[in-house]
Amino acid sequence: YEIFFSNQIASGQTSNAHVMGFCYRDGVGGCEKNVDKAKEFYVMAAELGLSDSQRSLAHLLPVTDPNCWHWMGKAAQKVL
Repeated sequence: YEIFFSNQIASGQTSNAHVMGFCYRDGVGGCEKNVDKAKEFYVMAAELGLSDSQRSLAHLLPVTDPNCWHWMGKAAQKVL
């Protein structure tokens, strides 16, 4: 899956970065559970403005990490 989705991401289909983050976060879709890789994919999608990825990334970070609140705030702005 990673090769397929990575090619899709490279061609501009950014929602696939969120899907890969989910797969690595939960260890599904043929991906071994790997929170660090999940964060990488969520960051990729979050930086492109996907609020679901911003929120998912925030939930993977400790609340003491300022980036947690940065991404949660970005996601909240999309709702308002």
